[in-house]
Amino acid sequence: PQKIDVFELLKVIKEKQFIFYTGAGISATGNVATMSKLEESMHMQEGLLHFLKIMLLNPQILAHTFEKFCKSCIDAEPTPAHKALHEIAQQRPCAIITENVDLLHQKAHSMPLHGSSSELHAVTLDEIKEIDIIICIGLSHDDRGILQHFKKHNSDITIVAIDIGNPNYLSE
Repeated sequence: PQKIDVFELLKVIKEKQFIFYTGAGISATGNVATMSKLEESMHMQEGLLHFLKIMLLNPQILAHTFEKFCKSCIDAEPTPAHKALHEIAQQRPCAIITENVDLLHQKAHSMPLHGSSSELHAVTLDEIKEIDIIICIGLSHDDRGILQHFKKHNSDITIVAIDIGNPNYLSE
């Protein structure tokens, strides 16, 4: 991986065919927890047996935690990043794909494709070959294998990651 600056990214947006692919990090600056935070609060990283023990002995703790997460998704407002993506998509034809279930893209008036949507699976190989760049924002993992699928059918696609850390898919 190599770093690019904001001016190089602007040049990409002006000159190339691109799509956006977002993950929990785009919403995390708001009030919505990332999936790793949700898993942590539900004690999932402590192992399946520990999680099942809590579920059997004290299910209301997990139910309350999950309810709190769902409420944060419903009550949250789009971040400046959601709004900026909507503005860019109004000026340049591009798709927004998301892994998120928080509906913040929709609240920002975008109509993203969800990572598991049938519309995304209907993208043709010719359409994939037209894409120059996938700009990933707040996506730490390619959980659905979308990047891998696009790279498999268009080895010339460049992946740009806008994230706090170094996402694991960049090494792939």
